[in-house]
Amino acid sequence: GAAAADGASSNPDPSPSSSPIASPNPSPSPDPPTGRSEQRLHLRGRSGSLTAFLPHHVCAFADARYRQVQRFELERGASLVFLDWLSAGRSGRGERWDFAAVQSANVVSYGGHVLFNDCLELRGGDLEARLHAMEVVGAICVIGARARAVTTHLLRIRDRDSFGDVQRRSAKRRRANSAGEATEGEALDWEAWRDRGVLFSFCELGGDGATIWDSTSAGDDGANVDEHGLYVLRFAAPTMPLAYAFVRFCLAPLEAEIGLQPFSTCRPT
Repeated sequence: GAAAADGASSNPDPSPSSSPIASPNPSPSPDPPTGRSEQRLHLRGRSGSLTAFLPHHVCAFADARYRQVQRFELERGASLVFLDWLSAGRSGRGERWDFAAVQSANVVSYGGHVLFNDCLELRGGDLEARLHAMEVVGAICVIGARARAVTTHLLRIRDRDSFGDVQRRSAKRRRANSAGEATEGEALDWEAWRDRGVLFSFCELGGDGATIWDSTSAGDDGANVDEHGLYVLRFAAPTMPLAYAFVRFCLAPLEAEIGLQPFSTCRPT
């Protein structure tokens, strides 16, 4: 769900043709041949506020058509952490990437200027093959001073080992999988997640859309974190338990601000 502090407000804004919004965690049902389910969210954050918008993953049924549009309008000095992720569907029923179409659009503006305008669209067909058997894809976006601990945590991605080291450990992981060894569970550093089969990439955007992090000068204390920049972590996980564990790892620093660890009670099997 969403946690807000000190001045954040939301305005679910369904269009006349959209389906009713029953919860912040939509799981669209199969649609008529010519229709689709749609959800719109418009959230405003006042200066000094922190909003953590952390819904559970979207789970689109077979043949579903679903679209969501999420707009985050922040005053200067506001902070935001939001999670947008999508699963393969009802895998227990044999449905894997069998939906007709899913579209997710996210727009973040800060002080009246758009920092992030992103749209993911996936259409049925050979999705499972193109996604290399991944079960979950998603993104975590972070901006603002009150989310600084999360940003600093994500910036430690820069300390990952060389590509060659990653490749060697990936080969070791594949051999372990072939031998039937378990690879699920929590990890303590970024490379350990890579070893477990989680893929991720990270980018930092400033107000003008430019990269604002310099890997040659940023210190371990996060001194180069730009509180007006937006940081985006994209990820893909091969299983649902790994996806939840990875998200918990990424968002763990939020506990100090919102009073609980995100998804601490979610342990899917």
